[in-house]
Order: sequence, then C-alpha cells, then structure tokens
Amino acid sequence: RLQQMKDRFQSTTGLDLDADVLSWMTGDYALFLSYNADAPNPLLAMMFNAPFSMDAVGGGIIIEATDPAKARLVAEKLGAALVTLLEDKVPNLEGRQETVEGIPATVFRVKDDRLSTPFEIVIGANDKVFVIATRAAAESIFSGEPGLDTTAAYKDAAGFFLEMPTQVLYLAPSGFDLMGLMVGMTGIRQME
Repeated sequence: RLQQMKDRFQSTTGLDLDADVLSWMTGDYALFLSYNADAPNPLLAMMFNAPFSMDAVGGGIIIEATDPAKARLVAEKLGAALVTLLEDKVPNLEGRQETVEGIPATVFRVKDDRLSTPFEIVIGANDKVFVIATRAAAESIFSGEPGLDTTAAYKDAAGFFLEMPTQVLYLAPSGFDLMGLMVGMTGIRQME
C-alpha cells in the first residue's frame, strides 16, 4: 500500500518520494500559526456577511534545505502538480508561477468576492529553506526578516528548553487572549 502511494506521488509530481523529497528533509523544521489581534477579525466580518480580510491569520511550514537543489526541485514540481490537479476542480482557487522576494514560487490565490484583500499560499525554496506558507509569512522568510527566535519573550522561554530538544511548542505571551491567539512551533528537530 505504501508503495502504491509512492508510485501515485511520483506519477503526479514526477518526484521520487524517497530520493527527491525525504532524502534532504533531515534538518530542522518549524510549523507555525499566528493571529494578529490588531488586524480586523475575519470571523466577526463573516458572521455579519461583510467583506473581510485574512491578513490577521498567518502560518505555514518551513523545512531546512539541506540539499538546496532538491528543495527547489520539490517546490517547483509540487507547485506545478498542484496547479494541474486543482485547475478547474476548485473554482475559487487560482495557481500561478511568480517571484516572491526574488524566489521563484507557486502562488495559490483564493478568489472570493467577500475577501477585501487576496488570501495567498506560497510554495517555494531558496538556498536555506523550503516553505509552504501564507504570502506575508513567505515574504518575511525569503527576505530574511528576523523571526520569532529574536523576540525577547522567546529568548526568555528558550532558557527553559532542554539541551538539543527534539520538539518545542511555544505559545506567545499574548496567546491566552482568545482574540489575539498566536501559536508558534519552532526549533523543532527531526527525531533520528
């Protein structure tokens, strides 16, 4: 059954799951979700059937590109395969190739008349990381902006981490405010 899944993945993407994808995913990775309490709340707008923006919501996955050429190949082929698979099947979704902060990427845009600003997901890779994330998060990552690990609260919390942790779950101090929820998983090391 696993072999059937691998074969289907290869026929869809042109990538060998073991050799092309999993072989370079041996470094750090992070899964993150954020909510900006200062941005308009999209749930309230949806409840009142008003135009809304998803700018308050961000998130994605970042994987260290231990083999940058393979990471870029996966980003390119996975993005192209998803565009082909979803084309004409998901009417409110448009996929296209473009450059995000100088990095070739596949961008999926949700088309909905109720959205006041576009909601986009980016798939791309540079020499350091492979990224599937919301547009603003991907732009921040690819531009090299300082991340969560540079904030004072995270640095304080990191003092309590075990040495060489296999997993870290971090909830920002504002995380207990339900309207300002920000959850980040970072510093996660793949278990050997």
